[in-house]
Amino acid sequence: MKDKIVCKTVYVFCPAKTKTGGPELLHQLVFMLNKYGKDAKIVYFGQIDHSYKIIEEYTDYIDSYLLPDEIEDLPENLVIVPEVNVFLLKKFKNVQKAIWWLSVDNFYFNYLSIYGLKYQIFKYGFFNTFKMILRNSKPKLSLKSKFMKTVEFHLCQSEYAMIECKKFGLKPIYLSDYLNSQFFKDKVNPIQKENIVAYSPAKGFNFTKKIIKKNPDIKFVPIQNMSRDEVQHLLEQSKVYIDFGNHPGMDRIPREARMQGCVIITGKNGSAKYYRDVPIEEKFERRIKNIKKISNLIKNIFEN
Repeated sequence: MKDKIVCKTVYVFCPAKTKTGGPELLHQLVFMLNKYGKDAKIVYFGQIDHSYKIIEEYTDYIDSYLLPDEIEDLPENLVIVPEVNVFLLKKFKNVQKAIWWLSVDNFYFNYLSIYGLKYQIFKYGFFNTFKMILRNSKPKLSLKSKFMKTVEFHLCQSEYAMIECKKFGLKPIYLSDYLNSQFFKDKVNPIQKENIVAYSPAKGFNFTKKIIKKNPDIKFVPIQNMSRDEVQHLLEQSKVYIDFGNHPGMDRIPREARMQGCVIITGKNGSAKYYRDVPIEEKFERRIKNIKKISNLIKNIFEN
């Protein structure tokens, strides 16, 4: 593995028709590389032609895209893929190859390995893991595999990913991301905030719903089916954002919430264990015994 990237053109693979945090980071990378004089292209996979229309929110970053067959497979070029689609690299013989580790957990969920099984059993229990394996046939891939040794660069979006890659003898390079300027456009006025707790149902909802059930007097508002403007407006109104999800990488919404003046309350899973990824002092295990502490903390924030 090399520790310095020298290349002519950078191709960044991204799934088409997907609007989540990960794909936005992939678009941001292309935007920033071009801004600083590099030649970078987004490459949509899952498309057979150019009839696909770029998602409106991503037009902030790009105005065109390539398909996989349009990549020049040359040694002076670099192909970057997210960790959940590493086998896309098998198509190329000559280019330099990189994996951008936007998540740790999703790699283990997508690929079958002994360590991945241990990881999933620890997270979800034996029977839930067994059901997932039966439901989804997964290709085998370990961080110790020969294939991984053909990848020149391992780029890590979080401290969590850096530590995980080092466990397996890889030499990661830290490459984080940034928030969209939407979350910096207004100066937040704490006096105008309301007693609202924002949360994402996609992140640790099994535990979050227990907190909601214990606090019928508190207004909890889910972040779902919202535009970027709507998310920004909700966070601007809210005093608290809670997130008891897995934090597979350095998650975007807690940072967006903080920039809108919310107090952040999280669990200790994944990247939330690491201060560099989630720089808040007090965090809570997803345990029933902590629900009362979390409830009291929310009420204290509202009152003070």
